[in-house]
This record gives sequence, structure tokens and C-alpha cells, in this order.
Amino acid sequence: MEQKNFSRELYTKCVHAGRRRYYIDVKAMRSGKDCYITITESRPARPEVDRVEESKFEKTKIFLFREDFDKFMYFLDETIGWVNKNFAEEQTVPLPEEKTAEVVPEPSEGDFLEEESLGQSV
Repeated sequence: MEQKNFSRELYTKCVHAGRRRYYIDVKAMRSGKDCYITITESRPARPEVDRVEESKFEKTKIFLFREDFDKFMYFLDETIGWVNKNFAEEQTVPLPEEKTAEVVPEPSEGDFLEEESLGQSV
């Protein structure tokens, strides 16, 4: 009996980082007309915390679609740059009391109206 290959994996890389492994895979969409990336973190489970067998692995997966590649890379690059600028390699990272994040508000309709009226005399 002929076996069909259902794997849609087109390309893969593995990054070994201590006890963790990061898999970066390019997979074909079912339509075959496009692709997406999955980033998987795999680490040994901690039986005392996760209540699983010793030999199990915990996996966390992110799906990244083509229309988000540029935004994802821009903010990943910006974030890595911020870390490299603000922390030396051997420096201990202080834990803040509250997580800080820069929230960029979406422009409202009024923002566009103000910009359009700037060139007009009142």
C-alpha cells in the first residue's frame, strides 16, 4: 500500500540553547500557494511543577503568517536592539514591579481630519 506524505514542511532549522531547542519551520499552506513560519520552543518538562513524566517535553508554538513577517521582524529587531543597548552580557536583569510596554494607540478619525485641515486656511 502506497503511503502519502502529508508533511507540508518546506524548510527547517534547529537552534540548541542549553536545555531548550528552538525549531524554525517553513510550512506550505494547504492550498500550496503560500507558506507560513512556525517557531517552536521545546524544553524538558519539570515533573515536580508540570505533573508529567520525566521524559516528556513541553512545547510552545507560534504561527507567523507572511502578511505579518515585516511587522514581526521590525519589532523583534527593535526589541533585541533595546536589550543589547540597555543590558551588558554579564549583567543581571532587574525585575520590575510592573511590566512596562510602549502602547502605540491606533490613529482615530479625528487625527486624520486635523492633518488634512493643516494645509487649509481657516
